[in-house]
Amino acid sequence: LGAPDRSAAAEATLLRALFRALPIGVSVRDGEGREVLANEASAALDYRSANVETLQAPLELGEETFTLTTSIDVERHRKLADELFDRAYLDELTGLPNRSLCEQSAVQLIEAREPFALAFIDLDNFKHINDFYSHAAGDAVLVKVAERVTTQLRPTDMLARLGGDEFVMLLTPVGDDGALKAQLEAIAARLRQPVYVEGYEIFVSASIGVSIFPDHGRT
Repeated sequence: LGAPDRSAAAEATLLRALFRALPIGVSVRDGEGREVLANEASAALDYRSANVETLQAPLELGEETFTLTTSIDVERHRKLADELFDRAYLDELTGLPNRSLCEQSAVQLIEAREPFALAFIDLDNFKHINDFYSHAAGDAVLVKVAERVTTQLRPTDMLARLGGDEFVMLLTPVGDDGALKAQLEAIAARLRQPVYVEGYEIFVSASIGVSIFPDHGRT
């Protein structure tokens, strides 16, 4: 732009083409709120959508003041952010929080000095299920286990998958020992019910160990 061999008319034509082709919505309104200029992207946006973000700024031209509005649909960016979060903090097979997210949650409770319990779940003889029925059946059992335990938890609790057949429950708030024991026994009993996968009736059991913050450790 501004080259000696480019006419003012050619420059204006190029600027209008660039304005129309911008991937973000751009519109200009006068002091009375009338739209005096808008590109195609602006006209195509649904401004009622929560995915559309706008930014307004005053635009002074001579003695007149206009309002310049830029708009963009951030749905794709939000989806990408959600995908990145899922990859970083959720287990791909079960959709449960992974070790990293569970650790972060535990650290937050420790820093807030809020009592909680960590209950470690290890499925008994899970290797036999993989070897005898197939790894696909084993994966299906893990998904069933995740579903069964999750239905036994409160909204404030968390079930995470550490990997393999190892899960951990972060339980908060923590009541007396009797209430905690009853909750874990109910979960263990739920896990002992048969799982039906690929036409097979598979029996699963689990060993559960528990520790309480701050009674059994402060880190």
